[in-house]
Amino acid sequence: MSDAPKAARTICLNVTSGTIPLMASALHVAEDDDVAEQRCVAVHEAGHVVAALVLGISFRSVSIVPCADHAGIVRMGKPPECLGGADMPSRWVMARGIVSMAGPAAEKLFSERERWRTDRDRWGADERNAADFADRAACGHRDTMDAFVALWRAQSSALVEREGYAIDAVAHALAERGRMSAAEARQVWHAATSARIDAARRP
Repeated sequence: MSDAPKAARTICLNVTSGTIPLMASALHVAEDDDVAEQRCVAVHEAGHVVAALVLGISFRSVSIVPCADHAGIVRMGKPPECLGGADMPSRWVMARGIVSMAGPAAEKLFSERERWRTDRDRWGADERNAADFADRAACGHRDTMDAFVALWRAQSSALVEREGYAIDAVAHALAERGRMSAAEARQVWHAATSARIDAARRP
């Protein structure tokens, strides 16, 4: 092994155009970026999951195993009694709006705490979902729709701030397992909540 400083060593990768020297430190940065991206996605999906659990919204599973059209996903359950359109219970619509915004809210909160960059492109689908629920809640009135989205953004931020310990626990479990069923996620949430209550009771 060379006696040169680690940052000065090079690793040669063979590609079609020839041999390209890369700084070893650059590879470590790439590895760190991968870890940060996984953490980012895990926190994002955990935000949705914990909000759903707190608000009583059903979901089937959560995954951070990337595929062609998403980096992570929470597969939501159906509305109560499988109702749709204007018949959707207003409480369910309101709660779903908050759940939709909780992913970006969690990602924003934890990125500021842990100093990693967020990916706002990932938030687009959540914001579209929230806008869709706002449209249903407001019966198409634009000003009311915007007010609902702003309200849900504030409510989701407050929820993830309050439930940050549970989001962290679910995110860590997701990072280890890749995917969880709703029952498994609920178990992690319950364990985190119980641990927090026990800690608060200690003198």
